[in-house]
Amino acid sequence: MLQKSKIILIMKHDITHYPPIISLCNILTGLGHEVVYIGACSNLHIKQNLQVSGVKLYLQDRYFDNPLQRFTQQVIFRNRVTKIIDKEYTDNCYL
Repeated sequence: MLQKSKIILIMKHDITHYPPIISLCNILTGLGHEVVYIGACSNLHIKQNLQVSGVKLYLQDRYFDNPLQRFTQQVIFRNRVTKIIDKEYTDNCYL
């Protein structure tokens, strides 16, 4: 029998633009794996569906168009992802 794992998915872009990633999250939770998503989600309906299916969400804001603000957001996102990985990562985990 397969051992259930924790899978951490990190995306710096909005998940609503990548329907295969949404399907992957639903399939993995349906198979009994714990899924952690780190990234943006601009659609409230998709966010609620992911939460209902059991995906643990760490959401960030969408990137600004201003280059300076965008750079600042990327640095903050990188630091935040590092902290989340330190918190969530275990021996039975895929990143």
